[in-house]
Amino acid sequence: MWVHTFCVVTFDEDLGQKLELQYPPVLSENEQRAVAFLSFPDSNSFNAVGDLVYLFRMRMDSPVPLASSPALDHTFHYGFVFFRQCRNASKSRGYFQQSVVVITPHAYSSLFKQVVSILGPLYFDHGNSTFEAAEHCIASWPHHQPGLKVELPLLGSVLNFFVPSPQPCQLLSTMAEELGSILEEVDQGFPGQFQDVCLYSTLGQAVCTKYLWQLWELVITGQSVLLIADSPALSSESVLALISIIAPLTYSGDFRPYLTIFDVDFREFQAQNDENAVSQSILGTTNPFITKMLSNWPNTLHLDHSSSGHITVQ
Repeated sequence: MWVHTFCVVTFDEDLGQKLELQYPPVLSENEQRAVAFLSFPDSNSFNAVGDLVYLFRMRMDSPVPLASSPALDHTFHYGFVFFRQCRNASKSRGYFQQSVVVITPHAYSSLFKQVVSILGPLYFDHGNSTFEAAEHCIASWPHHQPGLKVELPLLGSVLNFFVPSPQPCQLLSTMAEELGSILEEVDQGFPGQFQDVCLYSTLGQAVCTKYLWQLWELVITGQSVLLIADSPALSSESVLALISIIAPLTYSGDFRPYLTIFDVDFREFQAQNDENAVSQSILGTTNPFITKMLSNWPNTLHLDHSSSGHITVQ
C-alpha cells in the first residue's frame, strides 16, 4: 500500500480547521482531528500568499495489520501537505486557506513531496475527481522492492524513485564485516534513514560547517532536541536531515517533523517535560511558545531565515 488516504482540510471561520474530505474514508475521529490540526501552518509561520509543502508524522489509532507488510512502521503514518493561501475579501480573515494532504505509511520524503506537489494544484483546478484519478495511477505502481529503481506514473508525470531498504541497521556489524561488503549493501538500497534529505541544502553550508559535528553528536548519543523553525517546511526538513546524518545507523527515538500544541500527543511530551523525564526524541515546531511549555527539553535549536536568505542557528 503506497497511500493510505487523500485528504482535504479547510479553514472554517466558525469551526476552525476541519477535515472536509478523505478519500477513501478510513481515518478514525482522533486521526481526523490530528490531520486537521497538523495540515495548517501556525498563524505566525506563513503569512504570505502562495503555496507551502511540508510533512508531519502522526500516531495511528488503527495501524495496518502486521501481516500485511513487516517493513512498515505500524504505529505512525506520514502526512505530506500542500497548503494554499489566497487573498479573499469575502472572508473575515481576508484569506482562503486549504490543504491537500497525502497520508501514507511510508517515510519516502522526496517521493511524496513530489506526489503532493502534483496533486495540490490539480485538485484546486479540477476538484475531487483528482483523487480518483490519482488512485487509479497509484494502483499500477509496482510492489516495494528495496534497491529497485522504479518509474511511477502520476497524472501525466513520471516520478523516478529508488526504493530504500525497510530493514533497520542498528550496528555496522549487522550490515557486513568488511568495508567492501558494506559499500555493496549501500548500493543495494541500505543507506539509512532519510538519505533523500540533504542536510546541506536544508540548513546551508555555513550552518553545517559550523555546527555539523555538534548536531551529529546530539543525534548519535540519543539527545532530545526541540527544533524551532520559522516555517513548517524548514521544521520538517530539518528534523529529517538531523536523523539522516547518523546513517547507516537508524534513529531509534521518537521524532515529529512538525508538532503543534493541538497534536494529540503534545500532552504526553508536556508531561515528560513537567516530570523532568524527557524521552529520546527530536521535535520540530514553528511556535516559540512551545519552548516555554517544554522548558526542560535538554537541547533547543532556533533556526531562522536571515534577510539574505541564509539559515541562522541560535
